[in-house]
Amino acid sequence: MDYPSKIGKKSKIGICAPSLGITNKVLKKMTDIATKKINELGHEIKFTKSVFNNYQGRSATAENRAKEFLELWNDKNIDLIISAGGGDYMMEILDYIDFKAMRKTKGKFFQGSSDNTILTFLITILVDKATIYGKNFYEFGIEEWDQTHQDNYDFFIGKNNKVKSIELVQREDTMWNAKTPKKRYDCNYLNKWQVQPQGPINITGRIIGGLLEDLVTICGTKYDKVEAFTEKYKNDGLIWYIDSCEFDETSQARSLWQLKNANWFKNAKLIIFGRPINKEDIYDMDYRTNLYQQLQDLNIPIVFDCNIGHIPPTFYIYNGSICNIKVDKGKGILKYIER
Repeated sequence: MDYPSKIGKKSKIGICAPSLGITNKVLKKMTDIATKKINELGHEIKFTKSVFNNYQGRSATAENRAKEFLELWNDKNIDLIISAGGGDYMMEILDYIDFKAMRKTKGKFFQGSSDNTILTFLITILVDKATIYGKNFYEFGIEEWDQTHQDNYDFFIGKNNKVKSIELVQREDTMWNAKTPKKRYDCNYLNKWQVQPQGPINITGRIIGGLLEDLVTICGTKYDKVEAFTEKYKNDGLIWYIDSCEFDETSQARSLWQLKNANWFKNAKLIIFGRPINKEDIYDMDYRTNLYQQLQDLNIPIVFDCNIGHIPPTFYIYNGSICNIKVDKGKGILKYIER
């Protein structure tokens, strides 16, 4: 695994929009605030041409979105790439990206969440370079950074390799219907990590994963080289993390069944789930039981309600690194190791 270098205090950061552009007024304002905050930390920001465009749910054509990402990837003056935001159609750029050529470059960290799984996951799987499943750029536009923002930035500059569970969280994702830029997260719900069949756990393995909707989109395509990846790192064992945004409860269960039967979870030691947006009880069972039923025959621990994904506050995941995860009495710690 290739671990890109951390950035320095004066490093330049590139922002692109491989999926949807930032045109929502609130998210645009948050992007402005994020730019100001990062500038004050000493970093110059470079936006690609299409970041603030939107045509039919895309910032640009698939070819141009791929081109703008690769311009940042190949620009020796750019030390870190962060996606502007999420979206729905990032898979369209894949036919315009030469992953073999990316293997020959020194590389740099790419960070994004949600639909950015298309790149965070496949760069790690196909290029063998670590990535970051973490905040999209506009999310740094929260006026009052919490510990997850600071941890994420400190990781960029090489001062953090560990995240802890957060008990006081938002009950739901309210970012997309906000009328004004958020000053802080609305944390009013007590959340605990839950282990099935039982805890506590202390497990080390190589961590990989992302948005379930994107993972199942990749599964079975020409870009699906997951079995080769899990075989390569079988001695480490795999820790999978899974986020879900739009899938309803039955779609989540069916998708897990598909990934399992495509042998994606071969050599897995542990699977951890963020809190899905759709988590209603269904068929007289809660959403955890609904998901666990598809995975229980793996005979590995499954952890639910982790601080991953769409419902803030959420921490970053160091995709492709060795990760030690400890969970006990509803609390968890993830420590990342470059090996």
